[in-house]
Amino acid sequence: MGYDGIYAAGIEEGGHPLNDDVTTMLLTPRIAETVKIPVVTVGGIADGRTLAAALALGAQGVMMATRFVATQECEVHDNIKQEIIRRQEYETTLICKSIGLQGRAIKNKIVEEVLAVEQRAAAWTTYSLISGQRVKDAWEFGRLTMLL
Repeated sequence: MGYDGIYAAGIEEGGHPLNDDVTTMLLTPRIAETVKIPVVTVGGIADGRTLAAALALGAQGVMMATRFVATQECEVHDNIKQEIIRRQEYETTLICKSIGLQGRAIKNKIVEEVLAVEQRAAAWTTYSLISGQRVKDAWEFGRLTMLL
């Protein structure tokens, strides 16, 4: 009962990257040279060039997630799709490190509030700001002000 493969998920990952802050460029070859099972690179993969880079680093494949949110097939409100397309590579940040739930989020007013609360060492008060219901409402109804 072993593993069939392993994800090499670097800090660039769009969801909840590990708190070790290791990049995909370092992690992928390190894992690929260590294990004898397929390695799938996760984080920062968005097109054919980054796919080729992952393969050159020793991965057998890639996983892309955020990249597909803006597709017609994704059941997310068009406002959210357009916001993701409009944003640049430097417009995300990591939040919730103080509560052990590090996550990547698009920079906006709510994210600024979360970071300010974390700096004041009142991490538990971030919970109302990072509610899953807020994100669900944003994705379903296109309310950009609710998006983390």
